[in-house]
Amino acid sequence: MIKLVLSDIDDTLSIERDAPATPRALAAIKALQETGIGFGVSTGRVPAVMPRFFGEASECWQTGIYTNGKQVLLNGEKIYETHVPKEPLMHVVELIDQIPGAFLFVNPLVDDSNQGRFVGVHMDEATAQRASDLTHVTVKPNWDMPPQILTGCLMYLPGEPEEYARHRAWLEPQTELAIRPAHFNFFDVLPKDANKATGLKVLLEHVGISPDEVMVFGDSENDLEIMREVGHPVAVANATPECAAVARWHVGPCHEDGVAAALEQLVEAVRTGGTPAFMR
Repeated sequence: MIKLVLSDIDDTLSIERDAPATPRALAAIKALQETGIGFGVSTGRVPAVMPRFFGEASECWQTGIYTNGKQVLLNGEKIYETHVPKEPLMHVVELIDQIPGAFLFVNPLVDDSNQGRFVGVHMDEATAQRASDLTHVTVKPNWDMPPQILTGCLMYLPGEPEEYARHRAWLEPQTELAIRPAHFNFFDVLPKDANKATGLKVLLEHVGISPDEVMVFGDSENDLEIMREVGHPVAVANATPECAAVARWHVGPCHEDGVAAALEQLVEAVRTGGTPAFMR
């Protein structure tokens, strides 16, 4: 029995780059929650930007795994957070200074909410404005590493996929931190033992259900660990070959609202006692 559904956002729930959830998707999530099945997100993004995707429907994202497992929320309350070590991160900053157009910003811990505060490192005004334009959050320029504990770190690597993949391949062997895809040209820099699956473990301990009772929708590399952990991993049709291979079930592509269609089928199955078409 499925008791919780988690969905990645970019190229999974979102039908195109930075697009909000469609009315169909929002309606499907609401209907799912009304059956008693929980819904949340599993994303590389931070909670602060969720209203851009879900508008006033905060119930869609109050529970979720954020920043690729560094933060976990349950019913709007932060139940887990891991920090980014500064010394190895500063080494990453020095490395990306060698990549024209690359930049990095962090989320320093200011108070318990800690939302919407982003500070660049080795960043000037022009780069901070570019970072703000690309992410739709305000990034303040700064040269030094902030003194506070760091709850998040996002790195931008320029170019098309082949180019930023080369930059990443050059960086990774030179750092003790993990560099994981967040969305498009952005990468989450985090401890190597942090990922969506570690966030899932924390979340399930709090809600008291097993991985076999969880369905996860995903499309790419940063979904692989969590999809391997749950009983019902689902790949959208536009997923990478690695993600598609891990999935137990497969649905339509993101640009056709494949996740929304699957949720509609799941809701109908709960109501009728049947099996969703995509699980037959």
